[in-house]
Amino acid sequence: MESIIERKSAVQGKLKKGSLIISAVCAAASVFNVVMAVIRGRSYLTYAHDTLSRYGLSRVFVGSLISAVVMALAAWLFYRISKDGEPFSIRNMRLVNVIGGLVLANSILSVAVADIISGSYMLVHGAAIDPNAFAVGLLFLCTGHIIRYGAMLQQESDETL
Repeated sequence: MESIIERKSAVQGKLKKGSLIISAVCAAASVFNVVMAVIRGRSYLTYAHDTLSRYGLSRVFVGSLISAVVMALAAWLFYRISKDGEPFSIRNMRLVNVIGGLVLANSILSVAVADIISGSYMLVHGAAIDPNAFAVGLLFLCTGHIIRYGAMLQQESDETL
């Protein structure tokens, strides 16, 4: 019969391997978003002659930059998990909360900065926030609270063993 420590070790091994793969995918996504931001920036300078084009390209440009930062932070988060095998820690909770804050900021900033860059002030005509990004940001913040609770349970479990 397998002991709790042996099972925990096996699960941590799988967690470390999977987290390393996810970290690599997140890093690749971050690089992809930077490339897309550069392409959108060049398109803005070359092709954005009317207000609607400038607005759309600048909104995607800002969103791509913030997404690149979010994916880089996610890569860092999963890399840390792959090294120590502990997903439930206060450090990880803080990082998830930062990611949630950035996604929430993106829901507002991508629209507001696009208005400023394009000079269109579409806020008068459209939504002041991106509701999908806002919902995802709230989801990350809620996940941060779950990770904090998991960290407390993990500490309690480690002290018991």
